[in-house]
Amino acid sequence: MKSSGATRGVRASNPSASRPREHGAPTGPRMQGPRMTRWGRAARELIAATGLLAAGFVALGLDPSEARAEGALVGAASDGEKARAQDLYKSGAMSFEFRRWEEALGKFRASYAVVRSPNTHLMISRSLIELGQKLEAYNELLATEAEAKQAGERYEEAARKAAELRSTIAGTVAVLTVRVTGGEDPAVTVLVGGADWPRSRWGQPLAMKPGEVEIVARYHGEERRREKVALALGASQVVALDLGASAPTGAPPPGPVPAPAPTPPPDEEEAPSSPLIPLAAISAGVGAGGLAVFTVFGLMNQSTYDTLEKRCGGGGCGPSDQDEVDEGKTQQTVANVGLIIGAVGLAAAGTLVIVELASDDEPSSSASSGAPQLRLGPGSASVAGAF
Repeated sequence: MKSSGATRGVRASNPSASRPREHGAPTGPRMQGPRMTRWGRAARELIAATGLLAAGFVALGLDPSEARAEGALVGAASDGEKARAQDLYKSGAMSFEFRRWEEALGKFRASYAVVRSPNTHLMISRSLIELGQKLEAYNELLATEAEAKQAGERYEEAARKAAELRSTIAGTVAVLTVRVTGGEDPAVTVLVGGADWPRSRWGQPLAMKPGEVEIVARYHGEERRREKVALALGASQVVALDLGASAPTGAPPPGPVPAPAPTPPPDEEEAPSSPLIPLAAISAGVGAGGLAVFTVFGLMNQSTYDTLEKRCGGGGCGPSDQDEVDEGKTQQTVANVGLIIGAVGLAAAGTLVIVELASDDEPSSSASSGAPQLRLGPGSASVAGAF
């Protein structure tokens, strides 16, 4: 990653002239407003990056309401969200133009995490194709096509291109569609290859690896239908599971009467659950999010630096390029803040795990012998113990 000082010494002619434009975005001169301070820009970048932090929380199974894991719909996005997503899209398009597929994929996904634009989704699929990830690209193209059709006439071209691209890679994947009838009862579940097949996939094609796969339908955990199919490259298989009257609505079938739970010995005490592991998980989520912010904005800073260096040479930048120079400084600042947050979060997680493992090795009487204890209360946390 280049420092902000290196960014300061490059010259550009017209920053907006060479920037790619998202398909369907309005044209015209770029509006100029009051110049934002460096820290003001950093604050805006950090606010827009909260979508990346949310991904760390969701991956750990925490409450998704604490952070936003998905971008806003195009029609519901604010002006600030649209501007931020557009900047990320332009940066990704530049990386794509220079055949930096991995870098472009990360930027397009960051843009999609702010605003769910079908055009951005299409570029995610194209990046995956260039990286050779045809199976994932096929499924993304399916989702892009459906998303573009739902978004209205403005994205008809995106839907058409997604369908065309999908047809070009259809011979490299196997496609499976599972149709279920008589499965209205929520107790009906479907497994494909031993993995849960959610209801959102019922009746929808999905690219899979070729080979033999088993499809099982269950009702209250009891198997009702089983099918086996051989998936081949370039072929599309449809499996119909007709449960009919085999999955009646109403009370579940009676099961065996559970045996009474054994009474624990009176002298044994249940070990209290430790709060350190949840805290370690939260710290790890924050650390992962911080590193994600560091990666994305570090790549953006590198791209801005390379662009200005090629455009200006060694003569230094003129006044007309100050906005883009400031943008490079802001990206550097946000990347550094993300790195600090990531390092602190992961270090805290590791420390909590080590403390928890050490406490498991101590005898149960350690609490009364003066060993350190973590105490949590409303709005406070403290460590108590005796030397």
